[in-house]
Amino acid sequence: MAEGDPVAAPELARAMSRENIRWWLCLTPASVFGILAWGLKDGNPFAFDRPFQLAAHGIAGYGPDQVAWWLARIGYGYGVIPFGVLLVAVLAVRHRFRDAGFVFAALGGSLLSNVALRLVFARPRPTLWVPAEIQHNFGFPRGHAMADATLVVIVTALVWNGRWRWPIILLSTAFALLVGASRVYNGVHYPSDVLAGWCAGVPWAMAMHLLIFRSPRSFTSMDARR
Repeated sequence: MAEGDPVAAPELARAMSRENIRWWLCLTPASVFGILAWGLKDGNPFAFDRPFQLAAHGIAGYGPDQVAWWLARIGYGYGVIPFGVLLVAVLAVRHRFRDAGFVFAALGGSLLSNVALRLVFARPRPTLWVPAEIQHNFGFPRGHAMADATLVVIVTALVWNGRWRWPIILLSTAFALLVGASRVYNGVHYPSDVLAGWCAGVPWAMAMHLLIFRSPRSFTSMDARR
């Protein structure tokens, strides 16, 4: 690249702009998570928790119960985790090792860090009503939400240069939102647990992307450019 190249300057500016976006996507939800974590110091629910819980409980019925039950399962142990394992395997077989490492580090680290965060904050589950499924572990931040938000970032990074990126991103985001709502509906999490899970999962996955793909070329894997 020649010094003073009139074509190189705009390209560099766009690259740096994309890098700044990545940092904002990392720092903004991390700041929200920090606010929520600080607000837990008194051990009380947040002001917005109860209204959302009551609204969710107000639509309870057999149909919504079944939808929430299935969303809870495909949103974690029966869907997101197997999909993540399969994605790592497919990327490795296609010799996209950096992509595979990113998926493994982002999703695997998200699952492990969620366990650690729950133990650190030790927030009890809500007791506004008796839920259909009894959970005995802590609730903050929500594991489903953190894993789902992490997966949204992973999918976004992998498909960013593809022609179907926006439909895929919108569908994965909608899925994460629905799974999060299902846990509030089921009465096993406060809305703030879900919000904290999303706000922890996004910066974790973004941090892994920044670590593995250090070049500010774009929000996508460099392996995909080969």
